[in-house]
Amino acid sequence: MNSNITSSSDDMIEIQIEESLGRETLMAIDSANFREDIFSIIGFLIILVLTTVAGIMGPPPDEFKENVFIFEDNLKSYKKLELNGTNPVNRFLKLYLCYESDKKTYLSIGYSYIINFQRKGETIRKSTKQDQGIPIIFSESRNQYEPHLIFIEKLVDFDFLSLEISVQTNVSIDEMVLRIETGFRDHSMYQLYFRSVFIFINISFMLFFVFRLSAVSFSFWHLEQKMTIPLILFLIFYNNPLYYFQLYYPSKFLVYCETILSSLFVSYFRFYLLVLFNSLRFKNRKTDKCFFMPKIIFLFVNFLFSAIKGVYFDELSLSPYSFSGSNIINSLNWIENAIFYVFCLWSVYSIILAGRDVDITERYKFLIYIISGVLALILLVMSKILSELMPIFSTTSLGFVTSFSVENVFILLMAYFHWPYEVLQDQSYLDGEDPNNAALAGFYVNEASDE
Repeated sequence: MNSNITSSSDDMIEIQIEESLGRETLMAIDSANFREDIFSIIGFLIILVLTTVAGIMGPPPDEFKENVFIFEDNLKSYKKLELNGTNPVNRFLKLYLCYESDKKTYLSIGYSYIINFQRKGETIRKSTKQDQGIPIIFSESRNQYEPHLIFIEKLVDFDFLSLEISVQTNVSIDEMVLRIETGFRDHSMYQLYFRSVFIFINISFMLFFVFRLSAVSFSFWHLEQKMTIPLILFLIFYNNPLYYFQLYYPSKFLVYCETILSSLFVSYFRFYLLVLFNSLRFKNRKTDKCFFMPKIIFLFVNFLFSAIKGVYFDELSLSPYSFSGSNIINSLNWIENAIFYVFCLWSVYSIILAGRDVDITERYKFLIYIISGVLALILLVMSKILSELMPIFSTTSLGFVTSFSVENVFILLMAYFHWPYEVLQDQSYLDGEDPNNAALAGFYVNEASDE
């Protein structure tokens, strides 16, 4: 049932009664039981604590070897290295040049290398690079290694590599370090199991969610429910069901797929949050004509630049001339950061407007959304800050587990809040003998259940 009440007075607003009053009881969050919802939030926080403990007990994400350059003539050094026993489970290979200084120094590093990749004794490709000058300036208070990434390989389809590298500097130094970093195999397996558990939970949630909603017509679904289903679907793709094949049968296609699906998830998730808070302002009122269009444009732009930047970076890391386009990467990074800041400002603006305009029936929902979102944001920010300060994030699986778990648990929490609430009981009223009473059916659902 749709009805509109329009006033001739400019002071009156246009009212839109959405479908029927029975629709108001279709979501768990509409039960307005603060104690149960807080217990639910606490329950999900407990899950995060348990996954955090599992992350602390997990293996480190990478392992590395360091080789020291001795500058016998104080300006040039040459080294030939071999790396044996790698396989796809190592996930990646990175090469860094590192230099340590305890005084103010201006250092310019020039280098060239030839990398020969082999599989089963046969050369499958070569990578060459030459860079004449990398300016590095050390302040007096900075005395740690200054790593400079000179090579990255995200397609580990080789079991042996030989590296010939020469380095020269503009000032006299005693030594420099070449750091070879690869993914730790045990951590790869840890990720595989961890992802599989969440994928199973996400698929189960989505199937039961859709099954419960299928009891009523699509027109009776809330906007939040309609948008939560694709959010869970994109989350499943973001968790990467093809991770097993990416580990054992790596290919460029799988690398690109992971990048594109990750960009799609992040873009849709931001779109979801903007719609979620903005829609609270229009409860029982017609939305503006341009309610969705600006957000859809933002979704498209966010996805486009994120995917282009990710695929371009993948292409560089999968090509024999990696990082030849670092300036383009920097530009794409700047654009991506600008889009993120726009999202943050837009989100704050939407939350402020929602807090000002939301009516009394939606204020409880607004409060629960704020509590959940702020908690998730605090956890993500804390994990990012602590990862820079605490070695445990780099010596265990905690760095991977923290952000991965927060994203998954928060979205599952959203699915729980929007879970169809006593749908079958509502439908039994709607299927009664008197269709004119359909609008009153859902009104008594909570009261009837209390009896």
